[in-house]
Amino acid sequence: MATAKPAPKTKTIAIGTHRLAKAKAESRKLAASSSKQATAILALNEADSSSKEAASAASTAKADKASSVAQASRRAASKAAASNTATSHATQTSRSKPKGDLETDKAGTIVGNKNSKIYHTPDQAGYHMNSANAVYFKSEAAAQAGGYRKALR
Repeated sequence: MATAKPAPKTKTIAIGTHRLAKAKAESRKLAASSSKQATAILALNEADSSSKEAASAASTAKADKASSVAQASRRAASKAAASNTATSHATQTSRSKPKGDLETDKAGTIVGNKNSKIYHTPDQAGYHMNSANAVYFKSEAAAQAGGYRKALR
């Protein structure tokens, strides 16, 4: 059986009309301030969510563009690799190097290593790499868009 809780004790304080008017004015100021803060918070939340949506849309567009550039560079690289493979098979038998070796300075194009994500330009020091790991780019911008960085030497 539940017992009824006694009513909370209230304390009545006798104050003057001047003090009462001052307390009511302060209460109104606090309510107005609270209302302004709530409005400001709503405006900030809306601005934040719209900026996040805009940033997300921009990020998606940038990622889509980078993806399409990377796909285009992969297609170009696979075409170049196919043509280089066709010409290299004919000359590979006369070479003393094992099958699949490549000197980046002699390739004449920008060559990236798909394992290390590093690209080499023809004017840089030569680098010996497996042609199976080679990715060919038309420009340095295309290599960077594909997520590659330039070799340090």
